[in-house]
Amino acid sequence: MTNNLNDLRKIKISSSFEFCRQALLYLQNHIQSSRISDPDKFLEDLNKQGKTIVKMQPNMASLKKKIAMVIYIFKRAAKTKKSSEEIKRSAVERIQDLIDLANQKQEKIAAIGSKLITSNAKIVTIGNSTLVSEIFIAASLQKRKFEVYCLESSPTGEGKVLAESLVRKGITTYLTGDAAMASVLQQVTFALVGATRIYEDAFVNKMGTLPLAMIARSLQLPFYLACETDKILRESEYAVRFYQNDPDEIYIPKNKKLDILNLYYESISSDYITKFITEDGVFDTVEFKDWYLKD
Repeated sequence: MTNNLNDLRKIKISSSFEFCRQALLYLQNHIQSSRISDPDKFLEDLNKQGKTIVKMQPNMASLKKKIAMVIYIFKRAAKTKKSSEEIKRSAVERIQDLIDLANQKQEKIAAIGSKLITSNAKIVTIGNSTLVSEIFIAASLQKRKFEVYCLESSPTGEGKVLAESLVRKGITTYLTGDAAMASVLQQVTFALVGATRIYEDAFVNKMGTLPLAMIARSLQLPFYLACETDKILRESEYAVRFYQNDPDEIYIPKNKKLDILNLYYESISSDYITKFITEDGVFDTVEFKDWYLKD
């Protein structure tokens, strides 16, 4: 369990699903251990904690929504005549409900997505998406034989973590460098990725997803996106933002005039997507936009 905000800040190689889960567990623990008895003061503290967490991952739509829900839950509980301890206990229980609901959605997506993986399929992915991983595991449990190609996902190397975890599950897995994606795509059946956020005409994911999508299109390969629908957050509601990360992860220059650009995420047009895999089913891009993104 993540016990403090610094632990959350250090999380760089987990998926948005796992980061959200850790953030909710942290808030559960914070509520239970807090010695603030006045509901108004505690709500002020909770708001501060929530804003700090959201700033860590500003493009994680589901994180922003879940944090807002936690604040809303506490506000509603605080309006009752319950004691401070009862209010806190109620909030902790509702946070657990959010975690359980997210797990249920994950299981649905895994079951739905696994149907797209046929025997002898070869799939390439980038990053370390929990949903993508669960789809692979679900297909493997159905005794399908397939191969997964994990791109390293530089600079933080999430692909290495995913590859190791899939091998432990008995799934035939290959790890390769990001620069090899064009060569790998010429050997695979389709590409499958996750998303941090989906908005009007695009989605946000790990850096390297855009060239993966572009090469897949040039080779006429299907490009699938696995996501929970609560990752939808319109840009009209909240701007898409990209921030510089630690440049030393890329290179420590000998010449101080050399600037290093280290971005973890990028925006990719949803036009590249062949199918959206969600807890509600599989949609092509037009269907998905009509169903979820039109006013």
